[in-house]
Amino acid sequence: MVNPGGLIKASSDGRRLACSFFCFLVDARGNFNGVRLPYQEVAEFDNRSGRIASAYIIPDTARYKLAPSRWSGGTGGLEFSPDGSRLYVDTLAGREIWQYNLNAGSPAAVAASRVVVARPVAGAKQSGAGNNLQLGPDGRIYHASTLVNRVGRFESPNALGSATRYRDTALVLTAGATTWAGLPRATNDLNLLPVVVAGPGSISVQPACAGTAVQLSSSLSPFVTATAYAWNFGDPASGPLNTASGQAPAHQYQTAGTYTVTLIVTAAGGGQYSTTQTVQVRPRPVVDMGPDVRLCAGETQVLSPGPQPAGSTFRWQNGSTAAELTAATAGIYSVTVTSPSGCAATDELIVTQANCAGSPNVPDFTNLPNIITPNQDAQNEYFVLKGLKASDWNIEIYNRWGRQVYRKAGYDNSWNATGQPEGVYYYLLRHAATGQQHKGWMEVSR
Repeated sequence: MVNPGGLIKASSDGRRLACSFFCFLVDARGNFNGVRLPYQEVAEFDNRSGRIASAYIIPDTARYKLAPSRWSGGTGGLEFSPDGSRLYVDTLAGREIWQYNLNAGSPAAVAASRVVVARPVAGAKQSGAGNNLQLGPDGRIYHASTLVNRVGRFESPNALGSATRYRDTALVLTAGATTWAGLPRATNDLNLLPVVVAGPGSISVQPACAGTAVQLSSSLSPFVTATAYAWNFGDPASGPLNTASGQAPAHQYQTAGTYTVTLIVTAAGGGQYSTTQTVQVRPRPVVDMGPDVRLCAGETQVLSPGPQPAGSTFRWQNGSTAAELTAATAGIYSVTVTSPSGCAATDELIVTQANCAGSPNVPDFTNLPNIITPNQDAQNEYFVLKGLKASDWNIEIYNRWGRQVYRKAGYDNSWNATGQPEGVYYYLLRHAATGQQHKGWMEVSR
């Protein structure tokens, strides 16, 4: 191998290093065979001791067959995502930007995770000057090609594949200006504050909802070791919960609004660095179905979560997605409303059914007899459905051993235990129209 060259980058938390090399291969006589082999090496890095561990080469199979006179090809840019989980590689010859998932597992699995996340538009010049990838202080990765008047950008670099949302023309330079693949150096090189506050992915991308926990985290610029973290969530109404320590605390905002989170980091050298992050907390829907419901037999009630803005979605306990639900039976009813901004809230109530005295649709079973005396004295001879319209009810009667001894659709108050011994009997009434049921017992005595 001759003419090794390459690039080295560190993740923003200083815990990973990556380097990328391209080499010319020559035969035994020293003749250049025109094959260029790019590869990437990743290692864990202890930014306290400066030692490298667990280094491995991504066994990538990409190859470029180039004319011997050409110097383009190989790797032109290298960058980590803000959370250190993704590695971005820019190829000069192919004009493709690759992404590796460093959390995929083994080196072979990392290599297999490679996807093309961008193909910058035509116009970049093939040149040994190379391309450039750089993580900006806003948590987005910027890309500059050679001799063009624009800068590309990955809007969500912690995401996978197309979810990174690459914009080829995120920035346009003034007339006559070109990038020459140049981007500002690393954050510390520019003497900017070394702390970037972000959530998992990006707080600005993942909106927070009132009443739910907002996860925050901090990432330090390379080689900055923190000994203390002091958070202020900009939420004085939360009292002592408004402050926290640690690298990745969570906070719950009860009220929608815009809050400013402040983080002060004390570095190992004694210096303190402060940064802020705006958190937009969106309101949760107000979902109120009212008090529990008591239905009389045969009644129904329309349940509603209350007025909701256009674009809201609904999910009831039975899977219905309608804005309202009609309750006809007893049970627990619940609805979850999701607002157009993605925030959700749930309410539930209990529906019970009861005999409602005075209601024309509600049968009164209180006057049903619990004894009959079929002894031919013309008094209390038959089981009579007092207070009910007997023909509206189907009846089944069982002896004390559970054997059915009588049944009739459209009962006519005619059962007098003919052929049956004295004792206790059980009956089941079922309304032919509504399906309502009533169970009871009576004694037959002669």
